[in-house]
Amino acid sequence: MNRDDKPRASDATPPEPGPVLDYRTPVPMTRAYRPPRKPLPTMFCVGWGAASIAILFTWGTLYSNNVRHSALLVVIGVSMAGAALCAVKELRLAGLAALMVVAIWFLMIGGCFAIGGFGGNVF
Repeated sequence: MNRDDKPRASDATPPEPGPVLDYRTPVPMTRAYRPPRKPLPTMFCVGWGAASIAILFTWGTLYSNNVRHSALLVVIGVSMAGAALCAVKELRLAGLAALMVVAIWFLMIGGCFAIGGFGGNVF
């Protein structure tokens, strides 16, 4: 092959363009665009639901019976259950979910207490 046999740059096909960020909606406006989602693991959902139900019934009973420090008792109890679940490898996601629920719930109760939604016997 000599110099004259090489293809010219003008004769070569241009390379395919690489991926470009497209900020436009990829579907018509008649449908809502939903990105693909991976479902939550089953054990996480079980832990979240179980902790939510436990907090609902336990704190409802304690608060209606005027038990002092009822929120702290619920947080300690559910946190201990979540920590025990975290110790078992197969149930670790359920334990983490229980700890997340109790932390979010405690922040909400603390916020309501701070703005005057609950009396002094909650904490």
